[in-house]
Amino acid sequence: MTDYTKKPVSDLLDEAQKGDLGAQQALGLLSELGLGGVDSDMLVALQWYERAAQQGDGFAALTAASIFEQGIGTVPKDQATADAFYKMAEDLGYERPKERHDKSLGKAVKEGKKILIVDSSDTGRVAVEKRLDHAKYQSIGVGNVTELKAALKNNPDIYCAFVEIKIFEPNVFEGLKILRDNRETKEIPIIVLTTISEPEVIKKAKSFGINGWLLKPTNLELVEKTARRFA
Repeated sequence: MTDYTKKPVSDLLDEAQKGDLGAQQALGLLSELGLGGVDSDMLVALQWYERAAQQGDGFAALTAASIFEQGIGTVPKDQATADAFYKMAEDLGYERPKERHDKSLGKAVKEGKKILIVDSSDTGRVAVEKRLDHAKYQSIGVGNVTELKAALKNNPDIYCAFVEIKIFEPNVFEGLKILRDNRETKEIPIIVLTTISEPEVIKKAKSFGINGWLLKPTNLELVEKTARRFA
């Protein structure tokens, strides 16, 4: 696995300008999320995703479509362009994602919505739970796969999830897979909590349809703002 975060940005830029898909995709991810010493800039991220998509990168096409569809940061909503990139992604083997918000719940009704926090750190998990409870959400914290499965069985009405992933776990993406394989949570918004910033890991996580990426140690104010965005 190539760790693009350990390459100087100047090297990445040089490789991307020469048409290297991995470098283009890495610069898109790093610019989108503000990782690896690269400033967060959605317009710059979009430019790299578009270039990679034009070279046949389905993941980049799917990401560009999502950015245009949502109108993220300084990028205005543009459904026609989003549809064009979704068509490109589909032609390259990437399925267009389903709407992940349960409209029947109503966006105006926030209090009491259940938010799942999957985090092996008791301290970190409890801090997130308290912040979300204070914001009038109903937080459900779990620390391992067994607790996650039990929580899903007992709470079919979870609206959003914050999920920790760790590079040293036997299956880094097990929590994401469990949520996406579960009928009630297969389309809910998922935000990753992690110390991982490697673009290839981010790309794999994105294949599970994640909606956000927050680096640890967790900024609780950002957690609450993210929850309000998706729930």
